[in-house]
Amino acid sequence: MTKEEFCVLKTRSVEDLTLTDNPDDLMRKNLQLPGIKQVYIEALKRQASCVEALEQKKSELLANSVTKVKKSAMLYSIKETREQAEQDPEIVKINKDLILQRYYLSWLEATSDNINSLSFAIKNWIEWKKIISTNF
Repeated sequence: MTKEEFCVLKTRSVEDLTLTDNPDDLMRKNLQLPGIKQVYIEALKRQASCVEALEQKKSELLANSVTKVKKSAMLYSIKETREQAEQDPEIVKINKDLILQRYYLSWLEATSDNINSLSFAIKNWIEWKKIISTNF
């Protein structure tokens, strides 16, 4: 996910997760929930795939880098070999990308959970309004 896509989705989530005090708006939002959920489910699956692909690429690059370090004239312990391999600029770049993409993934997971619980919040609001209107 690009930063721009994330910003668009983050802006949209504010609107999607905001509940108004207007019953008509709440009912409309309740009817739109399946479509709203689908948007976040698709984004979540794409993001999980993106993170998995980056992790796979990192593993491949790390294996190649370890091989290069082992072939060098220097004798390193296993730990030192791995540390040297992780200094490869491509691996450093992928690590930075992974940090960002994992952040997007965790945000999407939390937002999806909030979207999933939105129907319960709407239901609770309706029940609360019933209680208030009957002077219970």
